[in-house]
Amino acid sequence: MKILIIEDEKKLARLLKQGLEENGFTVDLAHDGVDGQYQVENYAYDAVLLDLMLPEVDGLTILASLRNQGSDVPVLIITARGEVEDRIKGLNRLSGQTLRSGRTHRPVADPHPEKPGQAFPAPHNDDYGQNLAGT
Repeated sequence: MKILIIEDEKKLARLLKQGLEENGFTVDLAHDGVDGQYQVENYAYDAVLLDLMLPEVDGLTILASLRNQGSDVPVLIITARGEVEDRIKGLNRLSGQTLRSGRTHRPVADPHPEKPGQAFPAPHNDDYGQNLAGT
């Protein structure tokens, strides 16, 4: 599975890349919006981790461009923005674009597509008897 990380904070980008590679993913990096937009529009990725606050071209512009071109690559937004309005803007750019009826989706975090469902263990309880999976 090939992932693109578009993140201008180089230390965070390196840590994300290292963690994903240690778990079997192939990862490319882009440190600004121009480079990130070029890579995501010209190379095939299975998923994108996208910062919203990027130099030159912001993440929402990249996301809107992707969706306007008909791309349905899964995008995980990573951002320091915590305002509800910012989250709504990001979701509005995604709405109706990534979930389509009649189509099954494999979890983005599953680096082993040949073993469906193996990435998510059964719910378990913590030391206080509470179900950690929320079910």
